[in-house]
Formats: sequence, C-alpha cells, structure tokens
Amino acid sequence: MKVNILTKKGTNKKSNTDCLLFVSEGTQSNPVIIDSQDFYSHYLDVDSSFLAVMSDGMGGDASATMASKTVVQVFQEHFHKLINTISEQEIMYTISDLFVRVELAIAKESNENKDYIGASAGLAGILYNEAVGFFVFNSGDVRVYKKDMEGEIASITKDHVYNDVVENFAGGGGRHYISTVGAIRKIPTYHFIATQGFYDNVSNQDIEKILENNDSQIVINEIKDKSENMPNNSSIIHILY
Repeated sequence: MKVNILTKKGTNKKSNTDCLLFVSEGTQSNPVIIDSQDFYSHYLDVDSSFLAVMSDGMGGDASATMASKTVVQVFQEHFHKLINTISEQEIMYTISDLFVRVELAIAKESNENKDYIGASAGLAGILYNEAVGFFVFNSGDVRVYKKDMEGEIASITKDHVYNDVVENFAGGGGRHYISTVGAIRKIPTYHFIATQGFYDNVSNQDIEKILENNDSQIVINEIKDKSENMPNNSSIIHILY
C-alpha cells in the first residue's frame, strides 16, 4: 500500500487547524502526526494493519487547534487496541467510545481555559484490521471516499446535518454523534480522506486522474498544485492498494 499525505493552510486563513495521523503496525513507535504546518507532505509504503485519522478544527485558532490535536491524540493512544481486536462489534464499540472520549477531553479543556471556548472539530478515519477488515467513520463534514476497480469515486461517509446546518462535535451541548461503517472486506483501488476545503475545490475527474498514479512523488506534487490557491485549509490522506 502506498500512502500519500498532504496538508496546506488556506490563502484566507491565519493558521492551519487541520491535524492528521497515520500509524501502522510497523510504525507504532514513529507515527506520522501532522499539525499546525502551513504546508507539509509525506509518503510511505505499508503492508500491515493501519489507522488513518483526519480532524478539522473549528472555532478560534487556539480552540480549533486544541480540538483537532485532541482527536489525533486519543485515537493514537488506542491504536493498539483497534488492531488487536478480532471482533467486528468490539471494534465498532471502541470507535464510538473513542469519539466520546474525544468529546469529553475537549469539553474539559474548554471549561478550564477560556481561550478554548467554542472548540470543535470534524473528524474522519479509516481503520484496517487485517483479521477483520476495513472500518470507516466520521463526524461532521470530513469525508472518506473510495474508488472501486470498476466504479466511480464515491463518499462512503456522510455529512451530519441538523436544521440545515452541518454539525461538528465537541465540548458544548448539541446532537453530536459519529457514523461508523464496517467491516468492509472488499479492497478498493484506493481510499482517501479529505477536508471540505479540499473536496469543495477539486473535481472528481481531477482527483481520479491524480490518485490513480502509482508514483507517490507525482501524486504529492499534483495535489500540491491543485491546492495552491485554495482559500480554506485543505488536507488529504490517500491510500492506494
């Protein structure tokens, strides 16, 4: 599997509040964690169970960054449990439990520090457990997409909408929840996770042309070119099987 990761601060943003995590069985001691960089890209090859998570922080810069980092921290801490569980139901439960842990951690920080009031984040992720299969999950407007061998690019997560507003999650009250799909046993051509800042500005045709390339350097350069003038923060994790 080839994994390509990129994040870029939007031209209309003071800071990049997206945070990204990629960790596999072979990289547990040195996971890829990206946060707060104006621009950063990375690629690697993996051949084992993995977890990819993306969070899109919202609120003021400080609160958004805290919320986004909390998502990555909580999921990273429990990666070992996710890949060593052989029960589909237990994995689904664990993902939901981690979502609640994230909410509680963000709420606690928000209550203790007035700079974090209004902290929120959307999140999405892919878990590949070799013994069980793929799981995808999301809350808010960060999405996971797939491309099958004979299919078109399609979102396999959904926006969460309440009263015509896309919901995110975090500290305060509200109808916060997470959607999880699994176990998926059919391996697609590729998956990718993207923030709204990315998928709102790149057509499916352009994405398909870029992401089917087997050369990681070309993929990174093409994504960089497409995101060069995006007004909002944009991030993508692409996994080619």
